[in-house]
Amino acid sequence: MIKIDIEQLLDRLVELVEKGWRVPLTNKVMVDEERFFSIVEQMRVSVPREIQQAQELQRARDQFIARAQEEAKQILLQANEDAASQLDQYGLRERAERQAQRIIDQAWQEAEHVRAGADEYAASQLKELGRSAADLLSTVRNGLALLDQRRAEYSADNGQGPDDYAEADPEAGAEGYAEDEAYPTEDEAYVDPDEYAGEGG
Repeated sequence: MIKIDIEQLLDRLVELVEKGWRVPLTNKVMVDEERFFSIVEQMRVSVPREIQQAQELQRARDQFIARAQEEAKQILLQANEDAASQLDQYGLRERAERQAQRIIDQAWQEAEHVRAGADEYAASQLKELGRSAADLLSTVRNGLALLDQRRAEYSADNGQGPDDYAEADPEAGAEGYAEDEAYPTEDEAYVDPDEYAGEGG
């Protein structure tokens, strides 16, 4: 499932930091820039898929409830027709109507049970997604800050400016790394589960 994919990517990101080279006398860690951004890009692809999965679950729940309501309506109509045409003279019409009502009540109970389970699952998925997105945003920002510090320290140690550093590091490319606006803000990254739950109601 997509949920497992995101957890695995987060584990890989943590592992990358744990295996990074620690800067002496600081709490900073230098990591492989290419691997870091590769994991981040995979996360950016996986998150929308998980949102889509929650939306599909919501649609399936609504379709199930609609079918249950329609089936209950048809059962009641059929019971009324049968009772009126065949059982009225024997006093069995009332019994047939009670049976039809029991079927309707049972259908409603089953529909409500499914709805409650679907709402709980969707809310749980969206809450977890919101936490993962917030953690990812924090990790990305920390990683970018570390890269800035690393380049600044490298320039200071070698007497190079930012332009010189870009030329000395062919793996960084002409653009270096993605600017901050390429990543969502904390408000954009967080998904409000209550908003989705409200739409489903």
